[in-house]
Amino acid sequence: ASCEPLTVSVDSDGVKRAIINLIDNALRYSPVDQPIDICTKKLDNSCSLTIRDYGAGVAEANEDKIFSAFFSTEKSNKGLGLGLHICRQIVRRNGGSVSYEKPAEGKGAAFTITLPHCKEWVEQ
Repeated sequence: ASCEPLTVSVDSDGVKRAIINLIDNALRYSPVDQPIDICTKKLDNSCSLTIRDYGAGVAEANEDKIFSAFFSTEKSNKGLGLGLHICRQIVRRNGGSVSYEKPAEGKGAAFTITLPHCKEWVEQ
């Protein structure tokens, strides 16, 4: 499949940290033998990046809480419950949004970062 370059004007360090957080979560919550999917999409006035895993997913009772500060599903107390909260704050500061969607097949989790003002990349 061919890809078309997409550019946005953002705090690159912050948005990079948000993307790495979502990829790290996908890898952490997926079985070792399962892939994660990363997909970009050009929309009318924005572009999106979706990171999807094939793990257990988010329990329905937790779906409204996952972006809250200090909320964690980790039973081992490994995390502070700040990753998704900080991710959302970074993306919002850049005029975008982060959303969660349960995949139609019901397995795994999909998180999408949407950023405004997507423009086609022009070589100089």
